[in-house]
Amino acid sequence: MKGSKGKAETGAPPKLGRPKTGKRSNPEYRQVSAWVRRETYDRVVRRLFVKENRREFSELVQSLLEDWLKQR
Repeated sequence: MKGSKGKAETGAPPKLGRPKTGKRSNPEYRQVSAWVRRETYDRVVRRLFVKENRREFSELVQSLLEDWLKQR
């Protein structure tokens, strides 16, 4: 077993980078953009971080959009 390091050789190169998890890799999500005033965005992000236990901005937008659809 000369040259063997104790690992099984699969012939496939090792995967590099981060695992494919999260919203970017999830087909249920779509990245969108919108123009929001800088001051409004900054205030919202600060409040989400401090008072909403580090809630993500995208979670807030998702919730607001779902509420809006329910009202229609």
